Amino acid sequence: MGYDFSLFWEIGKHFLEGGNPYSLGSSYYPPATVYFFVLLSLLPLKIATAIFTGINSALLIATTRKLDKGRWWTWILFPPVIFIIVAGQLDLIFLYLSTFLVNGGLIAALAGSLLTLKPQMAFIVLPWFLIRWVQKDRDTLAKWIVLTTILHTIPLIISPGLYKGWLNNAQGAVSWRMQQSPGVFSLTNLNVPVAFLAIVALAIAGWALFKDYKTSKVAQLMALPIGIWYDSVFVIGTVPYYIMIPVGIVSFVLAYFVSNSLPLFFITLVAMLWRITKRSKNMTPPS
Repeated sequence: MGYDFSLFWEIGKHFLEGGNPYSLGSSYYPPATVYFFVLLSLLPLKIATAIFTGINSALLIATTRKLDKGRWWTWILFPPVIFIIVAGQLDLIFLYLSTFLVNGGLIAALAGSLLTLKPQMAFIVLPWFLIRWVQKDRDTLAKWIVLTTILHTIPLIISPGLYKGWLNNAQGAVSWRMQQSPGVFSLTNLNVPVAFLAIVALAIAGWALFKDYKTSKVAQLMALPIGIWYDSVFVIGTVPYYIMIPVGIVSFVLAYFVSNSLPLFFITLVAMLWRITKRSKNMTPPS
């Protein structure tokens, strides 16, 4: 339990002791995130893992209460949620932060800047809000720009070489990250050309940015080029639990038996189809 968290802890410990965090093959997060990993490594691994598991569990409850008040407790059965808690991943933290974006102001700007600590998460939720901040709330936009600039400039000043290491590691992970993407890029498992998938992804992402937020969030998951299947935890609150939980379980079981992440694409695909169907029904005039 907590294997992924142990990697984050090791990265932080290695950096704290003067090592290069990107000399470890498992280090793919931006330099600013590495400094947060240092905080995790200040405690013994077992204690830190237990605390982090508790935080993830608490954030699951807090987030699902916000996004699906009626049946929040059912989402513990959703495979991405189970994996994130068991492995000690970070996505529930970022999902929780994303719930503050809708309010605007300093809190939204701070939450938005922290989302960039894992760029995939920012890709899923920030574009929709950035467009609306440009249109109607430039004060929040300005705050977000300032906070994000500070967040990522401080590591650049302290350790300029970290960014080169991060970019080298990230570049080396592109191929397998595409294959494990929660969206259309997972079709690279079937040798579908990346250029074609990029065109499809751009069309989906661009179309959804001018729809409602929930539809946009699912569409950005579909278009996400270098994510991981459990990033589909972001569908919580966009599609009813009684659809997503069975789809998630069946997809996970299929992926296990075929030893390939491709079946997990169905989680995002079903969510996208449901959002489109829901929008179509809402737009149909009553007879």
